[in-house]
Amino acid sequence: MKLTSIYPVFARNGLDVHGQGSVTIIIRWDRSVVKQINLNIKVYPEQWAPKERRVVAHTNARQLNHIIQKNIIDLENLQFDCINTGKVFDAKYVECYLAGDQANDIFNAFYERELEADKMLKHKTYTDQMQTLRALNKFNPSIRFCDLDYQVIKHFNDYLVGKKYGVNTIAKHHKNVKKYINLAIRYRIMSTDLSHYPYTGFKIKIKPSDRVNLSDDEIAAIEQIDYPAGSKLIAVRDIFLFACYTGLRFSDVMNLKKDNITFTKDGAELNMEMQKVSRQVRLPLHLLYDAKGEQVLMSYYSDDHEYIFPALTNAYVNSCLKEIAYDAGISKRLFFHIARHTFLTKVAQVTGSVFEVMKFGGIRKVDTAMIYVHLAEDLGYIKIKTVKW
Repeated sequence: MKLTSIYPVFARNGLDVHGQGSVTIIIRWDRSVVKQINLNIKVYPEQWAPKERRVVAHTNARQLNHIIQKNIIDLENLQFDCINTGKVFDAKYVECYLAGDQANDIFNAFYERELEADKMLKHKTYTDQMQTLRALNKFNPSIRFCDLDYQVIKHFNDYLVGKKYGVNTIAKHHKNVKKYINLAIRYRIMSTDLSHYPYTGFKIKIKPSDRVNLSDDEIAAIEQIDYPAGSKLIAVRDIFLFACYTGLRFSDVMNLKKDNITFTKDGAELNMEMQKVSRQVRLPLHLLYDAKGEQVLMSYYSDDHEYIFPALTNAYVNSCLKEIAYDAGISKRLFFHIARHTFLTKVAQVTGSVFEVMKFGGIRKVDTAMIYVHLAEDLGYIKIKTVKW
């Protein structure tokens, strides 16, 4: 863009109730691109000389003209700096300059600073948001707040698509970026004007995820695998099956403690707050899947250890599950969260109740629970205590 002129004007057609008009500075690149800067100076029409473009017959005329000329000189110097440093002097750059230091701060640095400062984040949430930051930094490590607009968001989306990210992974990254944009707005670093909101008009695409679940025969096939003593796959298989019998997420299985287990005259019961949703769940292990979950639990329960199961990573377990699927003759791509889908689909099948699914799965939304009801092949309205698991 080529700068043509910078000059002050008087808004003769926009007089206020006192008969005064505003003096503004116009930056004109061409006929179609104009930037107007308000100087917060108001004078009467007779106090403005249009040919000389200056304030006259005003008590503070000298000071006001000095302010006008200083702003013009500052803008001209800004343009020369851009020419010398190879930057583009355009309307967007001028907006950043006028907005001050905060608008020129780097959004990426703000994102990282706020992420590290939030000590209440769960580990999984922290990891997800850090992955988004890494993706954002690879796209552009120095996004200024004043540059953060629809175009940047669109280009970031195109970058993720080009890197072959999945639809839902891209949606997750946008969700995380929006979180820190909204935080910047609350801090008054970014404008509260919705017309300036970077995601205004941008549609985040979400693909309904498939809830793959295992059949009773497939669970039995995994149960029947006979691994030699000392095999690394034994613990992974047992933990996965325990999740199939209880519907617990990986984080909850790894955080399961002896304190979460209550022994009654009927058998073991599990009581814990689910990490992801901070929702309490109570599971009568002795009633589910012929108490198979209780059997797995007791094989690892020890007075010498606070946690029930050995500490493993999700990535390691998912890697081992590929071998387990092969050994069991299962063609489905096996990953840990399938265990939760399997349990909740079973609950829906044997109870026919979306509320039972919500209760046993620690689910807040009916829509989410209904997914498992729809997956169930045969809905039987049977009370859980009368079901043969």
